[in-house]
Amino acid sequence: MTFPTDPVERSKEIQRRLRERGWTFAKVARELDYNICSVAPVARERTSQTVEAAIAAAIGVEPDEIWPERYGPDRVSRHRFGARKVSDRNYRQIRKKLKAVGLTFAEIGRQANCCGGLVTKVCQGHSRSQRVEAVIASNLGVEPRDLWPERYPELLKADSTAEPGPASV
Repeated sequence: MTFPTDPVERSKEIQRRLRERGWTFAKVARELDYNICSVAPVARERTSQTVEAAIAAAIGVEPDEIWPERYGPDRVSRHRFGARKVSDRNYRQIRKKLKAVGLTFAEIGRQANCCGGLVTKVCQGHSRSQRVEAVIASNLGVEPRDLWPERYPELLKADSTAEPGPASV
């Protein structure tokens, strides 16, 4: 069954299908560690690749089946950040590691003196903040380049071309 094109009707259909599978917008928000106010508007007019993917997964379809106007024919997002693919896998791994040490994006935001939304955007690859990257890496006991090697290519080159130093005794 296809989804309605009218945003209000589409939102109602999304809610109906979520309920059928035991989900609500609130449950999706908790799963993503987001505020409900960030999830519900995506069903109508706001765009968020992460929220769209979570809603679609809860329903059991692909995001482009619900919002075809937001995706190209090859299922690549047409969101405001362009058609580049976000490393959702990296984002989920970072979120999972932070959750394992008892931290949320909001808590990382407080430590970095920014909002949790910026932390999310940094982890998704939409924004860049060395301060946020450093706080996340520090909490996980790694270097930022270990979490985002594509953002630190010069450090990787320097490490691989460095001359071995004298052995310490």
